[in-house]
Amino acid sequence: MFDFLCDPGAMAGGSNRRGAALPALLREASQARRTERSRSFCWVTDPGGPWPGVVVEWLRVGGGWHARTAYVVTDAHGGARVVVAVVESSRLEPSSPA
Repeated sequence: MFDFLCDPGAMAGGSNRRGAALPALLREASQARRTERSRSFCWVTDPGGPWPGVVVEWLRVGGGWHARTAYVVTDAHGGARVVVAVVESSRLEPSSPA
C-alpha cells in the first residue's frame, strides 16, 4: 500500500524505538506488509483431512503460536466450503511447492 523511500526508523529527537515516530496509518501499513510476507500455503490436519489452506496471520496465544487460516473442506457429495479459523500450529503442516 505504501512504499517507503527511506528507513523510517530512529530520528533525531525521536525515542529510538523503530517506527515510534510514524503516524498510526503508516505503522499499520508497515505491519500489513510484514503480515503479507508471512502468508504461506499449508495443510490443516483435521478429522477427515488434511485440508489445503493458507496461513493469513500468525498470532501469539498464551505460550504458543496459532495461525488464522483459511482452508477448504469438501464433503462426501462433492461440495466444498471455505473455513476461516484460528488453528494451533501443531495442526499445520507446510505445503511443498508444486
